[in-house]
Amino acid sequence: MNPTPAEQAQIDSITKKYGTERQSLMEAARGGDQEARGKMRELMTKQTDAIKAVLTDDQKKIFDKNIEEMRANAPQRPPQH
Repeated sequence: MNPTPAEQAQIDSITKKYGTERQSLMEAARGGDQEARGKMRELMTKQTDAIKAVLTDDQKKIFDKNIEEMRANAPQRPPQH
């Protein structure tokens, strides 16, 4: 993707911001909070959108491709009830 140093600084800031929020949701999910999973998905979407807002169109294509590959390679988990 090769972001510029300025873009990378913005991406790092976004990742840090959402990482802190995601951590508390992960702890809640482990504690049995069923709504936390949905909130984590929403948070990841917001983070992805914020990062893409920093990128050029060419970088967005690579970013989207990387996300697709990551999802394809992620282990499938059974649905939580």
